[in-house]
Amino acid sequence: MRLFDTLLAVLGALGLLALAAWSYLDFPKRAKGYEDTIRSAVKTHMINEGLAWVSVDVDGQAARLSGVSGGGDNEARAMAAAMASLGQGGPIFGAVTMVEAEFEPVAVVSPFVWRTTLTSDGTLVFGGNVPNRTVRAALVAAAEDAGVATVEDRTEIAAGAPPGAWTEVATVAVASVAELEMGTAVLRNTRLRVTGIARDNARRSQLSAEVLNVPPPYSGQSEIRGPSVWSARHADGVLVLEGGVANEAERQAFLDIASTHFSSSVVDEMDVVAETREGLSELVQLGLPHFARFETGFMGFDPEGVGLVVAGKAGGGTLNALREDMARADGPYGVVIDTIEIEVVEQSEQ
Repeated sequence: MRLFDTLLAVLGALGLLALAAWSYLDFPKRAKGYEDTIRSAVKTHMINEGLAWVSVDVDGQAARLSGVSGGGDNEARAMAAAMASLGQGGPIFGAVTMVEAEFEPVAVVSPFVWRTTLTSDGTLVFGGNVPNRTVRAALVAAAEDAGVATVEDRTEIAAGAPPGAWTEVATVAVASVAELEMGTAVLRNTRLRVTGIARDNARRSQLSAEVLNVPPPYSGQSEIRGPSVWSARHADGVLVLEGGVANEAERQAFLDIASTHFSSSVVDEMDVVAETREGLSELVQLGLPHFARFETGFMGFDPEGVGLVVAGKAGGGTLNALREDMARADGPYGVVIDTIEIEVVEQSEQ
């Protein structure tokens, strides 16, 4: 009997050792699985609460949050949402027992301005401010969905974006500009302005309607025009002049300006239309010397629209000189300059 009891005790001890060994080996797997479950639940809850910008990690039952919050009450909302993602939360009632956060501080800007420009080489350039990384990624994805081959994102994350459908309105701007031959959209607080060129009348009307019908409190202004009567554009390393001029003397004057200030080939696709357009010659003589030094861009004259539009990328010195000279124009037409400043080493003027 004693031998039997001893044998039972030995078997019991061996069983306890085996159970302890199994628990030691299996617990990390179970703990890892539980952490994955918590992480997935917290992330899903964040997205449902409009907090997709939050990155989530889990250690045991502690949720660790990070990201660029955008200021305001976003940080407090994120921590409360994480705690309540699997129940009431806390050490007794919830799967998440503790929430830790390391949010990146961001500057508050006013006015809150974001912009996008489609250059003559098909690049869509983003600039200004966005509320967070999630929105930044969404706008890049919208550009890719619209068929844009190259996206250059120069935006910075900042707080101060207006409430409401900011991302929706910016997405409308991306989709609209992507369909233009060249254009720019600027979202300044709650006001969206889109400028550019669309040759097809029906498509131009549809794009304008989409810009004008953005949801309140946002408002849209469309300055999408048809082809310019005269234009200059940078294309594949050459400067192309096209459209109508009043006479051969005006054609030659424009060619001389372009050849003097552009370091490569100038392509003449201008036609004499025997129609004098008051103010065109002055605007071209003031603007073309600077536009010739642009890296990319478009310069067009539309007498039925705003007048002269200059868009593209150039160095700060060129842009400043362009603005100063265009301010001297005193003809009947306005001037719109939608440009992006780049860091370049500019050649000194001869």
